[in-house]
Amino acid sequence: MAKSYPEFMRGKKIIFFISITVFVQLISLFILHPRIIVWEDHYMALNKLQTGEAFCVSDGQNNHSFVFPVYYSVVFLLYKIFGLHPIIVMAFHILLNGVTAFFTWKTADFFFDKFFADHRIYHWKEKLILIPAGVVLFHPLILWYSFANVHPLVLDMFFFYACLFFTTVFFRNATIKNLLLFAITFGLSILDRPTLIVCILPFLLLSFENFRMKKILLNFSLVLFVSMLIIMPLLIRNYRTDKIIGLNSATGKILWKGALYNSEGGNYLDNGKSFYAAMTGKDFDTLDHLSVREQNKFFMNKYLIILKNDPAHVTAMYFVKLKNFWWFRKNIGNEYPAFCRELIPLYKIVFGLILLLFIICCILSGRRIFFLISAPVGLSLFQSVFYVETRHRLIIEPLLVFLAVAGLFLLIDKLKILNKKN
Repeated sequence: MAKSYPEFMRGKKIIFFISITVFVQLISLFILHPRIIVWEDHYMALNKLQTGEAFCVSDGQNNHSFVFPVYYSVVFLLYKIFGLHPIIVMAFHILLNGVTAFFTWKTADFFFDKFFADHRIYHWKEKLILIPAGVVLFHPLILWYSFANVHPLVLDMFFFYACLFFTTVFFRNATIKNLLLFAITFGLSILDRPTLIVCILPFLLLSFENFRMKKILLNFSLVLFVSMLIIMPLLIRNYRTDKIIGLNSATGKILWKGALYNSEGGNYLDNGKSFYAAMTGKDFDTLDHLSVREQNKFFMNKYLIILKNDPAHVTAMYFVKLKNFWWFRKNIGNEYPAFCRELIPLYKIVFGLILLLFIICCILSGRRIFFLISAPVGLSLFQSVFYVETRHRLIIEPLLVFLAVAGLFLLIDKLKILNKKN
């Protein structure tokens, strides 16, 4: 159905707002020219540029499968085209955030049309659906990763919201073309970060609401088939280069560091030292002489020993990591510059309010909220199996802020109804 003229104009205004914001941020980037921190993906891209092989040095070995391939492949292409200038990657981040902001706006628009069209807060729809886009564009920590880090967070966030967006595209118009668009996006999302497999949950929830079981199975089979076609080349490549059966060679390490004693289930121990401080001199000597495959097995065995000898501890650490996903670890700020650490107390206060209103929104919305919270909750549960840093939650914060503000409006509406009754 064609859009009404006012709706079309509102859409043009929002796209114009996103475009202007992105343009101003790009200008600011090249004026400020911030100091850029490089992570493993930079070295993967750099080595591919210089040697023809993508690898980084990890635990003394040339590791070809330490990180997932989508981001460092993009970084490689940018370096190949524009030269070794990380600031170009930052410009790519800013452009990508503009697209992500558009995806969040359209997803929120679908959510209100489908689940709140009969509710009084629908009157506030046009203002509320701008909120997640604004968070993507102006969240301080998202901006820090966008402006100053060759790190895949921005791309991870893009794929998370791209899956939500193409889910809504399909359920607005359930054609085979739109199903394929979702399937390809979902497959690339898993290739980018396997924990994003949870992005299938909103798709499945709407499928059970709209289709019969036979149709659901056919659609899911197609999504699974396309995803496997996308993932399979990486599995073959990892086996050929590092003899790894899997999407990367860090599975053992991240399981182990997420289960360490006296730790926060992340990159740091309770005393603020790196997780490597939990290793002995003998461990380091052994590690130096192992292949990439053997190193992964070495860490996996250390994890399995903890799991076998103290399963209660591993279980307890899972809940510590789950808490850290939804709240804050004790040593938050280790990897951030001083100005970021100074903002952490304010961040905790603001996020505490957001989390409270988010919970209120979930309570007052009932079943309709499942579509939007299934992927964030799924991500927290899945990520907590491995290890958790605050940046893992950054991916979903635009959604949390949107639902928190919606929760505030729902609460106000509920209080008005109660006052009228009294």
